[in-house]
Amino acid sequence: MGREKKNKPRGQRSSGAERTWVEDTPEAEPAPDIWINTAPRTAKAAMDGTPPTCLVRWGQLEWYASAEDVALTARDLSTAAAYADLIGAWFRFGLDAEHLNAMLQMMLRDVMGGRPPVMGGMMGSEATLGVMPGGISAQKAGVVLLKRGPMAGSVSPEGAREMARSWLEVSVASRQDELTALAVADLLGVDGHGQVDAVLGYMAGMRELGAKEREDFRREEAERLRLHVGLPPAPGSAGG
Repeated sequence: MGREKKNKPRGQRSSGAERTWVEDTPEAEPAPDIWINTAPRTAKAAMDGTPPTCLVRWGQLEWYASAEDVALTARDLSTAAAYADLIGAWFRFGLDAEHLNAMLQMMLRDVMGGRPPVMGGMMGSEATLGVMPGGISAQKAGVVLLKRGPMAGSVSPEGAREMARSWLEVSVASRQDELTALAVADLLGVDGHGQVDAVLGYMAGMRELGAKEREDFRREEAERLRLHVGLPPAPGSAGG
């Protein structure tokens, strides 16, 4: 299913009233990992023009989001991380939360442009997550708040940047699957045995592995793939 990514936000609360941009975020029980991966892709979906999608899980929630929405959320995570760093710095300079709120709301309106806020005034996307910079005044530190449905949590600014990189990688991989499906379909054709789907499954298997594991995977699965798509064994292989 493509590249697997997990992020571990802190805190879990039920949804409540609309939040301000800067507030004290108390420590809470650890929230479940947020997991994202490319969704299973088929040749038929690519040839029918179905947009590439990604699969996201957080606790008991599981949903699909377009590669475009995932990329947009990655950008908002990076932006929120930068503002969270500012919040931490401004706390250390002694700026109070009321003034921080006014400044950030003005700045974030510029960042959002014509996009409407989601989930009670947050950045992000209804299709993925609500994202918002916040702060912990007692620790004089900024955090990035995350929300979807009953789930809520927070990550450090660096954690949000790492999450952004992961989400962008998955978005790109999802689009690559679409192009690969079309290219392999043009090259091999599509039959009842799902040649193209076998190639996509092979790629997905390799994405989830490290370099050493990938070598073992290729050694075990490459000839099986060649036979599945109707190609002769590779020269020098056990079957060649």
